[in-house]
Amino acid sequence: MKLFDLAEKIDVSIVGDKNFEIKNIAYADEADENGLAVAFSDKDISITKAKVILTEPRINFSDKIFVYCNYGEIISALAKIADFFVKSGLRQNFNLPPKYKQKNNFMCGKNFKVGAGTIIEPFVTIGDDVEIGENCLIESNVSIDSGTIIKNNCVIHSGARIGAKSFLHYDEDEQANCFFGIGRTILHDGVQVGYNSIVQRGTLSDTLIGERTLIGNLVVIAHDVKIGSDSHIVCQSGIASRAKIGSHVKILAQSGVVDNVEVDDFVMLMSKSVATKNIQRGKIISGLYGREHKSELKTQALLRKLQ
Repeated sequence: MKLFDLAEKIDVSIVGDKNFEIKNIAYADEADENGLAVAFSDKDISITKAKVILTEPRINFSDKIFVYCNYGEIISALAKIADFFVKSGLRQNFNLPPKYKQKNNFMCGKNFKVGAGTIIEPFVTIGDDVEIGENCLIESNVSIDSGTIIKNNCVIHSGARIGAKSFLHYDEDEQANCFFGIGRTILHDGVQVGYNSIVQRGTLSDTLIGERTLIGNLVVIAHDVKIGSDSHIVCQSGIASRAKIGSHVKILAQSGVVDNVEVDDFVMLMSKSVATKNIQRGKIISGLYGREHKSELKTQALLRKLQ
């Protein structure tokens, strides 16, 4: 898709080579040289590998090609561009309601693939273009939405929803709108998802859960989240959009990770704590503002002395 095609369909201005051909759209940290990078800040512009950048008007001396949208309309612009990719056949549309058909005791859409040894219990619904690997257990009343890939030896407990639509809000013409995304959800080997938990699919990228990671009950994993291997997300916790969680991380009960925060390997978030900024490898964090656990205990002790 050439940039001048975008300019004809969408209200953007292009500074640079309008004949440059883009093959995809992605957030700045994941875009490749042939993609259109969505940049929310100067930092995004500096780190991206992409030659073409979608952003708000700004002063910049880079030699890259810029696709400028109006101020405050970057989410609206990326939603329109993503939709343009779908209509052009360059990306799949996972938002269409599946036309389910009965298979054994569950319902599935088109292009459903399942590996040997996998058990799917009654009252499961599976969308279009879903792949489930070998020796998995999908318990009753699970919903697996279109475009989801579940690899081998995974367990999805009752009431969970995998690949739920993401909700990226934007305002246009004085109306609230949602961009549901063009990404997928991918669960790697040995992942377990607890009862009534939700894993949203990505907006521009894929939501990824690493090998042998355990997700407890009543957990919400938002869109475009990346979680490494052998991590534990304990019950009633939430991870916000585009957060990156390393390997061997333990997020204990009723904890949260703020959007775009990176949590390095071997970190532990104590119960009812919130990671509001990047956390370095091996740290133990507690408290509402995600401080090191020992420092938080000292703070709490001093506050009690003031009472």
